[in-house]
Amino acid sequence: MLELLEEADAEIDVMTDHANNLRSALLANRIDLYVGMCNHLEGDAAFAIDEVFRDAFTGVCLRGHPLTGRRVAAAEVAGYEWVVPQLDESVRAALEAFFVGHGLARPRFRVSTNADPVMAACLRDGRMLSVAPVAAVGRGWLADLAPFTLVGFSGERRVGLVRRAGMLAHPLQDRFAAILRRHVRAAGPPG
Repeated sequence: MLELLEEADAEIDVMTDHANNLRSALLANRIDLYVGMCNHLEGDAAFAIDEVFRDAFTGVCLRGHPLTGRRVAAAEVAGYEWVVPQLDESVRAALEAFFVGHGLARPRFRVSTNADPVMAACLRDGRMLSVAPVAAVGRGWLADLAPFTLVGFSGERRVGLVRRAGMLAHPLQDRFAAILRRHVRAAGPPG
């Protein structure tokens, strides 16, 4: 972003939020584009999506937890308490379906939040489990947390640059989007 500011006399508003709130801001014309999960927008003609990368979700726990680095079946983790994304997040629905698909009751979702610091605090307590994108584990707010594999869980995150369909963009916005794309790709999984 700073390289764009050096090249042009521009003012840029940056906000952080979860995908559904960013979607609302985009539709309300409060923002011109956002970078984030775009799974829930597939097939929606109101949006133009430039997918940057995909990665899988994995189980996540405190480093040193008995599940760290293991491959575990649904029945083995059904008795744990979980901290999960809020109900409108696609990965939460996938996690619920994972347990139901294995003939198990949904485990206790003790905390539902889209606030990363709250989720991290719950995980650092060491008793709760969650799911997170593979590329994020060990970085940022997940730096001291570790993955475990939920055998048969197939949640996937699609990350992209999202704009309103048919939006006329200023060349500076296109340049900004190209810079964002490059930086977001670098934050994704290798390959």
